[in-house]
Amino acid sequence: MTNENKKELVPSYINQNSTKGNETIDQDDITPLSIILLQQNSTFTSKVDGAQEGDMYIKATNELYKELDMVFIKQEKNWAVVEVVSAKETNVLNYFNSKREAELDISERSKTSRNQIKLRPNIRHIGLQLMADNTFRLIVIPIKIWATYNTSHKQLNTLLVNRGGDRFNHLIKVGTMAEPKNGTYVYGFEAKGYAPENLVKEANRLYDLDVKTKDDAYEAPKVQQDDDEDF
Repeated sequence: MTNENKKELVPSYINQNSTKGNETIDQDDITPLSIILLQQNSTFTSKVDGAQEGDMYIKATNELYKELDMVFIKQEKNWAVVEVVSAKETNVLNYFNSKREAELDISERSKTSRNQIKLRPNIRHIGLQLMADNTFRLIVIPIKIWATYNTSHKQLNTLLVNRGGDRFNHLIKVGTMAEPKNGTYVYGFEAKGYAPENLVKEANRLYDLDVKTKDDAYEAPKVQQDDDEDF
């Protein structure tokens, strides 16, 4: 069902400005939530109650969103090794943080594969989602930049660079829209102004920790995926 955040009353004895007990926690100890952009042929569109194409779905929490308010911390790129089975079928075989490692993998696979093996880049935008109760959580928006909706990350980067300053200074509304030519849903981004102070401080702290998603998140799926997922 569509997410509805309820504001929780904070008892007077709770100090929300303290982080005692979490001193040794860094980004390697946190699993970011990943957004899946639902398309018409998505498995989740048909199986998740209330889901519609164009919705943003968080599988881990079973939440659906039409739009999100976020600050973006940084962009991360990884490399997919794919097998071209036919004009309509492409299987992802593996993911690598290093382009060189991906190219070596392709070289080895090409020696025995009957199908063409290709290298394709992926982009992940890592940021913090501002919730309705003014709390926030770590979110990853992955985009297959070889797909038909490969211009979304350029739109976001252009918007943030043009606004100037640190990437996470700006509160961005994330929505979706259908491409006129083929009906494929893509992300759309709109600046809402400067981000709240607490959100900027947390984004700055996570940036200094060198935020990255885990290497094991790149484990290759065995079948072709139609959605943007946390690979």
